Amino acid sequence: MSEQKHLPTSEEKNEKALQSALIAKVELEKLGIEVPLELQSLLSKLQDESAKKVGEVLKLEDATELKLSPLTPEQKEALLKTLEARFKANEKLHPELLAEGGKKSWENVKVSLEADEEALKSINEMEKAGHEPDVYNFDDMGFDVGTCSKESPEKQRNCNFLESLEMGKAMGVPHMTRKQYRDFLQSKGNFDTDSYSWLDAYKSKEKARLSRYRLALMGDRCYGDATVIETVAREYAKDLGWRGSLRVEWKS
Repeated sequence: MSEQKHLPTSEEKNEKALQSALIAKVELEKLGIEVPLELQSLLSKLQDESAKKVGEVLKLEDATELKLSPLTPEQKEALLKTLEARFKANEKLHPELLAEGGKKSWENVKVSLEADEEALKSINEMEKAGHEPDVYNFDDMGFDVGTCSKESPEKQRNCNFLESLEMGKAMGVPHMTRKQYRDFLQSKGNFDTDSYSWLDAYKSKEKARLSRYRLALMGDRCYGDATVIETVAREYAKDLGWRGSLRVEWKS
C-alpha cells in the first residue's frame, strides 16, 4: 500500500508564504530596492492572520495555572549543595560575590533562595532539564539565576520559539533577554559556540514588533563574537534550544 501524502494545512501554507515574503522583503532592503506595495500588502495580511493565531495560543497558555510540586527538605538540601558547588566553580560569572570581604557572598545568595520557595522550585526544574542554573548577574536589589550551561541544554533543543516559551512556562522560567545574554552572560565567558539559544525581548514595544512580524531573537557566539539576530519564530534546528533567567531579591 502506498503511503498517504501529507497535505499541508492552511496554517502551514500561511507560515510558508509568510517566511517567503519576509525573506523577499529582507533581500530587497539589502539591495536598497523599495519594497513593492503588493508585497507590503501581502505581508500585512499574512502577519495579521499569523498574529491572531499566536494570540489565541498565548491566551490559552496564560489560562493554564502553573503548579510545581513542593520540594522536600531532602530535595531542597541537595539542590542547594549542587548550586553552591557550581557557584564556587564558576568564578568568572560572579567574581565580586566570591571575593574576600565583599558585600555579598554565597551565604547571601543561599538565604535569599531559601526565602523564595517558588524560585527554588523553578530552579530545580532548570537543574533537571540540564540548564546548569547559576548566578550570572546581580545588583543592589537582587540577582539573576539563569541557564549557564556552555551550550543550550540538549534536553530542550530542536524547538521553535513558541515551543520554547511553552517549556519555560511549564517550569516557571522566563526567557533570558537580549541584554542579559549579550551584556551579562556572554561578557563573562564563551557560550553557544556550537549551539543556538532562543531569547526574548525586554521591552514590550520590541516584543510586539517581533510578534507582528512572526520573528524571534536567537543568540550564539560566532567567530568569537556574541551575536543576537532576528529570525523566523517557527524555525527548527537540532542545535537550537533556549536560555532562561529568574530574578531573585536579596533577603537578609
